[in-house]
Amino acid sequence: NSGGGTDLLRTRQIATLRSLLQTISNPRLDIPLVSTLASPLFGFTADDLAAFRAGHRGGCIYDALKRSESAKCRDFVEMLEQLRRCARMNTLTQLLETCMIRTRMDSIFSAMTGGEGRSADLQTFFQLAADYENGGHRDLGHFLEHLKALEAKGLISAGAGSAGCVTIMSIHKSKGLEFPVVFVCGLSRSFNRESTRAQVLCDQQLGLGLAAVDEKNRVRYPTIAKRAI
Repeated sequence: NSGGGTDLLRTRQIATLRSLLQTISNPRLDIPLVSTLASPLFGFTADDLAAFRAGHRGGCIYDALKRSESAKCRDFVEMLEQLRRCARMNTLTQLLETCMIRTRMDSIFSAMTGGEGRSADLQTFFQLAADYENGGHRDLGHFLEHLKALEAKGLISAGAGSAGCVTIMSIHKSKGLEFPVVFVCGLSRSFNRESTRAQVLCDQQLGLGLAAVDEKNRVRYPTIAKRAI
């Protein structure tokens, strides 16, 4: 698997699952809740959202959802309450298993274009949660904070490769501690010093570094500023 893959947390399937987990953790967060409702898992249309919100414009969307007489809204609220109980009583991986079973998430995303890769991404995310849980952490809120930290670093999707594959990436792309075994290759090559040979060098702190020209002796040599840069 090459290092040019897609960020796992930004794929549609994982973004949807993450929104659902955020909603389970705190249903009064409007953005994750609306993202969950409008996802392929629950299929709320813009008209559906407007219908229950129009009757209850004050407060958060979750309160409006609970007051709605729509069967679709009631079914969602009932499922959400069950998942919230599951989150309190069970481990993180058990919650994920329940979410996938109740929403038929794997089947829905597998039926879409690129379904095999989407399914692989869900499995990778599940393994990520299992590894986090094995580290002694089982709280959903802490796991969501962990995902936020991973998002800042960037998490490569394993959908294009199999689990346990060798990942080739640049030094800049790697994050340091994400693999148990690392081979740093190409160390026998010289450093690229091409930029130091330019006639004009620039530095944010030191400014411009120019070459001095001795017309009488017909030579060019670096100034002190250029040597410093």
